[in-house]
Amino acid sequence: MSNLKVKDIIIKGDNRSIIVRSGKGDKDMVVSMYWALRDQLEPLIRGEDSEDSVFNLAPKTISEKIQQWVQKAGVPQTHTHSFRHYLAKTLFENHANPRDIQQIMGHNSLEY
Repeated sequence: MSNLKVKDIIIKGDNRSIIVRSGKGDKDMVVSMYWALRDQLEPLIRGEDSEDSVFNLAPKTISEKIQQWVQKAGVPQTHTHSFRHYLAKTLFENHANPRDIQQIMGHNSLEY
C-alpha cells in the first residue's frame, strides 16, 4: 500500500474499490473496499491530484512501524508478509469459499 495513489481509489456510488498495483506476481488487481474504509479514505483524497501518494510512506517505513507494534505487543518475530498468510488461513478456517480466497490473495490457481 505504500505505492497507493489517489487514482487507485475508486469511489463512485456503490462501487468502492482499490486498485492494487504490482501486487502478488507483480500484477495489478482490483479489491473491494469495506464501506468504513471508504468513509475514512474519501476525505483524505478529496481535492488531491490523481498522481499523489495517499499515505506518502516508503515500504521500509511501513515494515518498520509494523515491527515496532509487533515488538510492543510481545508477538513473536513476524514479517509484514505474514499478514497475507494469516488472512488466508483465517478465511479458510471460517469456511470462506476457496475460489474467493484465491481471488483475494491474487493467486492464479488453488494449488499451493
